[in-house]
Amino acid sequence: MDTEKKKKPLRHLFFIRLIAGLIFLIFGVLHLIKPENFKNILIATDTPMVQFNLYFVPIVEIVVGAFYLLGFLTRLSGIVGAIVMAIATWSTLKLMHLTPDNLPHGLKEVPFSPPIFIPIILLLFSIYLIIMGAGAWSVAKK
Repeated sequence: MDTEKKKKPLRHLFFIRLIAGLIFLIFGVLHLIKPENFKNILIATDTPMVQFNLYFVPIVEIVVGAFYLLGFLTRLSGIVGAIVMAIATWSTLKLMHLTPDNLPHGLKEVPFSPPIFIPIILLLFSIYLIIMGAGAWSVAKK
């Protein structure tokens, strides 16, 4: 007699993956099709290798977003997503303290950045997905 209960996949993880995946995907696409503001963010925050990161980061955001939506390699995507969002949180905090008087590298205005709660929430969602996995409605094999 089998006393082991079949464990049901957690459905709430689908909604976390859906929200985080869509946001990662949207920001990645926006950074690729309108790179000017993203380039100014990279310059204003003294991010190294601006030209490389101008294309690398949006591609990573798109891949992480797509993997979250599919529930594919969710824990690995969560690690990458958490790293990206930790850097995005740091960059947003740095941008919040910039004024037009102390802009680096000849920028004329503080670049637009999303509210600080967005990268923080995505960071927390990514950490939660690292811990919990893909959950229900994912392509991940059990």
